[in-house]
Amino acid sequence: MKKLAIIAAAALVQLATAGQSDGTVVAQTIRADGTTNTWTQLELQTALGLVNRMYWRDMETAAGRERWHGKSGPPQLDTNLCIQVWKYADGFAWTNAWTRPKSQMEREAEAAARAAARREAEFARLTNAVPGIVAQILAEREAASKTNTTTIVVGP
Repeated sequence: MKKLAIIAAAALVQLATAGQSDGTVVAQTIRADGTTNTWTQLELQTALGLVNRMYWRDMETAAGRERWHGKSGPPQLDTNLCIQVWKYADGFAWTNAWTRPKSQMEREAEAAARAAARREAEFARLTNAVPGIVAQILAEREAASKTNTTTIVVGP
């Protein structure tokens, strides 16, 4: 919660001094050792960008969310909406939608699509710098390997 207040204060300072980018000191803070730290507009923008990226990276894990928002209670389940909601000490709520696991057939189809893409990439690599007739022969072989011919004999 404290970190969020620091971010908000820094954002307000940045908004109030949006026109100053010439190296003018726009804010001062006190370091842990008691010395003064001065901030220019560019330094504030850089710091806010770093903090913003850190916040969203931390929000992907439960430990990171607890670091920013405090302890959470047990998840509340809403079976009608198929979601889980975690409420944190500062009132923040994190929602996860339930997902359907993929079937074996879906996983196999995705694996086959990835294998086909690999074969296409390998074929493109092989035919990239070869003479025209060789590329034509390789293309015919590739097309033949994709064609399945089944002969069914009906009769005695």
